[in-house]
Amino acid sequence: MDLNLFSKASISYKAPLFPSDCFPEPTLTINDMWIPLTTITSALVLLTLLSAKIATLKILILSSFYPEAQRDRAYFLHEEIIKKRSSERLKLKTKKSLNGVVNSVR
Repeated sequence: MDLNLFSKASISYKAPLFPSDCFPEPTLTINDMWIPLTTITSALVLLTLLSAKIATLKILILSSFYPEAQRDRAYFLHEEIIKKRSSERLKLKTKKSLNGVVNSVR
């Protein structure tokens, strides 16, 4: 049994480092891509800027179809604002009273 690992076997094939037939041929040049890219980008910027107005329009349309839900929503938002204001006033009163106590102790 002859295991000659260093034998000079002849394996030859040509494999170019950069085969030219594998490179894709571009169909659009950079100058041709500016118009679609500008259109897409401007459309996205416009939709981003209009998203708040679109949300308001959605609420107006839904309120015309579902007036009871709109009334409930208005009551809910009113209650949330009242709770927030009362908690802010309570914090402000507490802070003022604590400042008065601290100032009287000095």
